[in-house]
Amino acid sequence: MFTYKLLIFLVAYLLGTIPSAYLAGKIKKVDVRKLGSGNIGATNAYRLLGKKWGIAVLAADAIKGGLAAYLGLVFFGPWGGFAGGMLALLGH
Repeated sequence: MFTYKLLIFLVAYLLGTIPSAYLAGKIKKVDVRKLGSGNIGATNAYRLLGKKWGIAVLAADAIKGGLAAYLGLVFFGPWGGFAGGMLALLGH
């Protein structure tokens, strides 16, 4: 049972590590790490890639956090939802 919990929470953390803005930049052939503020976040993506891509990155980040929280909630109840969301936030 411990291994099962660890696996779910590892997935939640790893969801947070997916660099949405970096991936969007790769699609547009723009390295968001080297331009603008250098931050691989939604704001820098918005500034460098435009409104559409900035909103898409923001939505992807929100979905990652929501999915991680949902996984925790489904498998472990309210405390698991909180933990899953926090782990995604830490991974981000």
